[in-house]
Amino acid sequence: MTELEKLEADLKQLDEGVIDLEKDLQSLLAFKNIEAISENLSLLDKSKLNVSLAYSLNSLYFSKYFFLSAIFIDRV
Repeated sequence: MTELEKLEADLKQLDEGVIDLEKDLQSLLAFKNIEAISENLSLLDKSKLNVSLAYSLNSLYFSKYFFLSAIFIDRV
């Protein structure tokens, strides 16, 4: 497998992951702000929601960072 084929396979896997994430978060994306989502939740559920959102954003940021770093490090 060539480098280009590996990169295409990785990009396809990343794209599929983003599509799955969008499907999973569709109900959250329908709301304009976090207060609209959490107004009927208990304190524990609000905490779980906030931790889950923070973890998701952090994971997306670092996965993108490491993915892009790996591409550019290999080419330098």
